[in-house]
Amino acid sequence: MKISNFIICTIILYFSIWELEGKPSVKYNNVFGVKGSNISGYGLCYQRRINDLIHIEVVGIVYLYQWHDENKDHEIFNYSAGVELQYNIKKEDFYRLYLLAGGYYDNDDDKRDEKRIEKEKNSYNSGFGAGIEFFYKRIVYNLELGYKFYEDNSEVSKDGGKKFPELERVAKPGAEIGIGFLF
Repeated sequence: MKISNFIICTIILYFSIWELEGKPSVKYNNVFGVKGSNISGYGLCYQRRINDLIHIEVVGIVYLYQWHDENKDHEIFNYSAGVELQYNIKKEDFYRLYLLAGGYYDNDDDKRDEKRIEKEKNSYNSGFGAGIEFFYKRIVYNLELGYKFYEDNSEVSKDGGKKFPELERVAKPGAEIGIGFLF
């Protein structure tokens, strides 16, 4: 087991059993967790309650991966950073419903060799929708549905030649799922 996996599992276990009696969520202003969203980003997330109606959330991840093929070593560095604003519609001790608007930037420098065509992509995403969070003791589960818009700006080159821009714009349904810890 990698040391990073061990650390993450230890943190999850610690927060899961910390103060097991559970307190109403209204006493906590912060959430830290993980999120997968094509509206406001994916990775580690931090959410802060600003007041009784407004929450703000930042999401991000940086990852590096390497591999070797028969000819050379490859190294890919990608990152994603996003933000989301949430407006409470209904808030109870153990759940809340909210409207959301957010966006994220995704840098994908994977050089895909599809028939000797290489592609690097920068993606700009934004969206809106509605979400629900459930609180169980100090654990938060959330689900969001909405509509997203994105623009992928790519640089494409064939046979290692001159790069040319390629633009793709799409609008489609968006979704999110996440888990976090109240503190």
